[in-house]
Amino acid sequence: MSADVGKRPVVYHPLSVRMKNTLGFFLPKPRLVMDDIITEAETHAGCTDWGHPGFQDGLYAFISAFNRARLPLETVKGAKVILMTGAIRRLRMYDLLRKHPEIEDTPIPRPIFISGMPRTGSTLLQRLLSADPEHRPLLYWEALSCTPPPEPEGHAGDPRIAGVQAMLDGFSHVAPDFQSVHHSAAAEPDECNPIFQLAFASPTLCARYPLPDYARWFAGYDMREAYRLHKQYLQILAWKFPARTWVCKAPAHLEHLPALFDIYPDARVVLTHRDPAAMVASSASMVRYMRHIFAFGAGGDARTVGMEMNARLAAIWKRAGLDREHLPADRFVDVAYHRLIQDPMACVEDLYRTLHIPLSDAARTAMTAWLADNGRGKHGNHRYHLSWFGLTRDQVDATFADYLARYGAYLA
Repeated sequence: MSADVGKRPVVYHPLSVRMKNTLGFFLPKPRLVMDDIITEAETHAGCTDWGHPGFQDGLYAFISAFNRARLPLETVKGAKVILMTGAIRRLRMYDLLRKHPEIEDTPIPRPIFISGMPRTGSTLLQRLLSADPEHRPLLYWEALSCTPPPEPEGHAGDPRIAGVQAMLDGFSHVAPDFQSVHHSAAAEPDECNPIFQLAFASPTLCARYPLPDYARWFAGYDMREAYRLHKQYLQILAWKFPARTWVCKAPAHLEHLPALFDIYPDARVVLTHRDPAAMVASSASMVRYMRHIFAFGAGGDARTVGMEMNARLAAIWKRAGLDREHLPADRFVDVAYHRLIQDPMACVEDLYRTLHIPLSDAARTAMTAWLADNGRGKHGNHRYHLSWFGLTRDQVDATFADYLARYGAYLA
């Protein structure tokens, strides 16, 4: 990826879409209507059980913020598809749980949650831990579909994998450089965010669209019901499989640690740490790219995104630091990004010792093989710089002063 991409993301929207957006500025924009989405989703899914009614809080918060924003015409259509997809998935999930209540007896013992700020090495760490045969990662295709529940015999060749990969390949035609920003593949581990979208409470929605009101709502939302849904989702995926330790990953977990531990009281949380200047620049680059894809550039001004991410990420860490003081200290492990990059296996060995997990020869071999096949730059190089976003290191360091004081040892 060239330096120019950092300043202006390369996105190839079809000419017809660009023309509709241009004409849309002169036409009344359609609005998202909550009741319409609920009714259409129930008709499409053929069922009406939504589970806990709290989902309406997130749906209303998003729709209200979205309708107040001045976004391009095609953005409205795309957002409705995302909401409808999440609604239908949720309905089918709770219909399955209604028919098979025994699923909620499936144990999810001592799961590992990898979190930390975006762009701090959590994906690399997740992929390494997922290579351990004793672990069960959340695969990308599974995060998009838990019904019908996967079967052990056909898991590796589930027909949904091909469909999800085709979607990702099509996405790459629109955004050819995005794989260098965040690599995703249907049959590889990925984040928990698609599950949270079933609760309409997801940081992905904050990243895709410039909706400060929704971002503020999400930051203050009680995510306990969303985590209860998350657990039910994992139970569906694990229902017919031998028990293994789940490895989950998402920066969003950092924002809602009390809710996470309320639903998963025996969870282990691994937090990755990186120099805030690099973290903010990389995060701003990713968010700006996403807004050029999903919001057609709305809210994607480089300086605006830079200031937004600098403030938002610092606020998340401040909240997480306060939350952590009231949670069991022995459930947290801190990992330095620079050490993870320089010597990943040594970092994993230390992590396993701290978590009292035996590192088997099979796990070590699988991790080493994964590293050999996934060197840095395999999917392109993501380049970024604070100056592209109107920020300086002094500004970022001042914003993250408390973080630097507390976690400076992991940044040296």
